[in-house]
Amino acid sequence: MKKSTAVKIIIGFVAIIAIAGSLLLIPPDKMVPFLYGKQLGGIEQKRIETVWVLQKYQVTGLPGEARDWITRYHGEAYGQQVFNSFVNWGLKHPESFIEITEGVEPEKREKLVYILANSIIDNLDEEEFASVFGESEAPIIKEVRERINEQKQHIERHKP
Repeated sequence: MKKSTAVKIIIGFVAIIAIAGSLLLIPPDKMVPFLYGKQLGGIEQKRIETVWVLQKYQVTGLPGEARDWITRYHGEAYGQQVFNSFVNWGLKHPESFIEITEGVEPEKREKLVYILANSIIDNLDEEEFASVFGESEAPIIKEVRERINEQKQHIERHKP
């Protein structure tokens, strides 16, 4: 292979990496419609946007955007989808889940714990959550466990 051909190939790879890297800078609510067009429903769009944000976190290691994403109001059903996607991802990436949630601002933390607990209960992920985070001493995990127990007690007290 000629030296000039090898250089062109390397430049091509560098250009592809640069383009892919710059795509990470585009906010998910702009990028997902661009990639998928109008064929997505709103709930599916929120699922994909959440995956986009979490993949960006995995590439950059910077949790700020993921924290902003999960504490932002997306609407009732859309917000539920964001949390369902985040919890499902967190069960596969527990250390990252803790890193993202532990850094949430104190004024947003109580609401975050409440919504996380409800998402875990609503999706019947309690056993998997306990299995994945059972020994965790992270404050956020302890708070979510407590909230799940409170919610379960409330449900039991109000059963007919």
